[in-house]
Amino acid sequence: MGLNKRIWIDRDPVYEDVRRQFLEYAKLHEFTHRIPRRQKNRCPVWPRCLDIAAARLNFEHRRINGGVCFRTEAERDAVRALAEALWEERLSASVEER
Repeated sequence: MGLNKRIWIDRDPVYEDVRRQFLEYAKLHEFTHRIPRRQKNRCPVWPRCLDIAAARLNFEHRRINGGVCFRTEAERDAVRALAEALWEERLSASVEER
């Protein structure tokens, strides 16, 4: 039996502290405003631009189910705007190289 199964599925009481600590850290219910990482015609540059934008703006975020989630709509919109600008720059740079 795998450790992950014992902790999350079987809910082994030995690992109650681990579950509690993870849920305290994650606080996933607070991160409700999402930007999908699969976007822009499945362009491989988009996820990286999204990561760079989130890091530059220094907003706390979580990756949940293939998306990047933020606490507020304003944070999400700011990151999306910067990521789209970065994406445009990188696409234009790659077109100029060709």
